[in-house]
Amino acid sequence: MKTVVSLWRRQVEATPDQLAIVYQDNRYTYQEADRISECLAARIKAAGLGRDQVVSILIGRNHSWMALAPLGVAKAGCAYQPLDPAYPQERLRYMIDDTKASLLIADEELLPLLGDITIPILLTKDIEILPPVEQPLEDPDPTGLVMLVYTSGTTGQPKGVMQEQRNVASACVAFAKYLGMTVGSRVANYASFGFVPTVVETWGALSVGATLHILDNAERFDVERLKDYIRQERITHLFMTTMMAYQFAGSMDDDTTLQVLSCGGEKLPPLTPPKHIRMVNFYGSSECTSISAHDITEREVQPILGTPLGETTLAVIAANGQPAAPGEEGELWVLGPQVSRGYLNTLELTAQKYDEDSIHGRIFKTGDIVMRRDDG
Repeated sequence: MKTVVSLWRRQVEATPDQLAIVYQDNRYTYQEADRISECLAARIKAAGLGRDQVVSILIGRNHSWMALAPLGVAKAGCAYQPLDPAYPQERLRYMIDDTKASLLIADEELLPLLGDITIPILLTKDIEILPPVEQPLEDPDPTGLVMLVYTSGTTGQPKGVMQEQRNVASACVAFAKYLGMTVGSRVANYASFGFVPTVVETWGALSVGATLHILDNAERFDVERLKDYIRQERITHLFMTTMMAYQFAGSMDDDTTLQVLSCGGEKLPPLTPPKHIRMVNFYGSSECTSISAHDITEREVQPILGTPLGETTLAVIAANGQPAAPGEEGELWVLGPQVSRGYLNTLELTAQKYDEDSIHGRIFKTGDIVMRRDDG
């Protein structure tokens, strides 16, 4: 079983001088990013942290810490918890308390958002001056936690989803393969830090030798500036939230380097896809990251979830608990290595939504009602 760390280290060895992470004028090769993240991992380990312990990360869209900080935490064998500075203080404090986080990595200017907290703090400005590491750390256990991503909380208190190393590794490999990411691809990170697509986009790009470009808010919220950035940096892959991608697709120019425009997060309205680029609609959830994908080649009235990604298996279960026939509605179940461990501190809900299968392993019951077409 792979880990996100083993995928990263394989790529560092293969392409040490390849550009890995870009944010404005800050550019790091795979070798440079490896050195910084290794120092951070050693600092975390030296603090006595290890398997399944949580490191909260509170950062703005600045520098390259959206990729470097999670990488360092993952190397230490811990789980990172992305905190969005746009959240109200009550939610941020709840998330930190819920995970019993052992360390906070933060931008100094964002600390007032949390009020008084008692856990140790490591400022991002101090990461690059950490002492060098002579020997790399051992790879973490594939079944150990690598991140805790929280659901939106629209149906109650936000829930922490426990993602293991093997879950994210499986998802990011499938994501990158489906989109054709390779060495030399240039992937723009548009989604917010705590949004699941950022997880597979970041690890997917960095597992194959692509360059991850972290967009700042100036490009994220101005379509014309985003187009200019795509041309200037020769971006090849871009994932956007559904409605932003819907609007962006309708304004695309022919003179673009963009090869693939992807979207996901909500129901995609009918649209005529751009002729000169590939457009992909992803279906996923916090519990399983990316589940399925569908290439949009023509205007579709009814959204199509597509086919399962990677080693994922999808089952449509009728009301009687048996597999539904083609054309019959049923609940979508997800089986395979991308299914997360469950919900943190919520055993009853985990028991309701998750199950085990002797062949496929974990099962997640999405609650979404779907229908399998004759073509699968």
